[in-house]
Amino acid sequence: MQKIRTLLVEDEKISLITLKALLSKHFEEIEVIDSAGTVSKSIQKIRALKPDLVFLDISLPDGEGFEVLKDFKEKTFETIFTTAHEQYALKAFDFFAIHYLIKPVTFDRLNDAIKRYHNVRKDEAENEKLITD
Repeated sequence: MQKIRTLLVEDEKISLITLKALLSKHFEEIEVIDSAGTVSKSIQKIRALKPDLVFLDISLPDGEGFEVLKDFKEKTFETIFTTAHEQYALKAFDFFAIHYLIKPVTFDRLNDAIKRYHNVRKDEAENEKLITD
């Protein structure tokens, strides 16, 4: 099974530790390649590391997670938002988020998000196959 290269964007240490622990304990296909705690660091790390999946907090010290996504004209990664702010859910889906997790993140909700990631990637692969056939 190919690993899902994953970047965690989170400025709250306890939330970052919790998310990392849940991912490493329950999702062997997820490889956390790095983390970032600001908009600017996130953009740098996405460009350098080219993750498949980004868990993206909305409220960061130097701006909103949405600014990270605005910086990428062509997004080559999927996004799962992780936030304490419910009011941004609709805006998150305007940015084609595959899931929106409210903190504290629970295993059940995280499991749903990872399943949705797999479904989105499967659909993309099938569509690509149709185009090339």
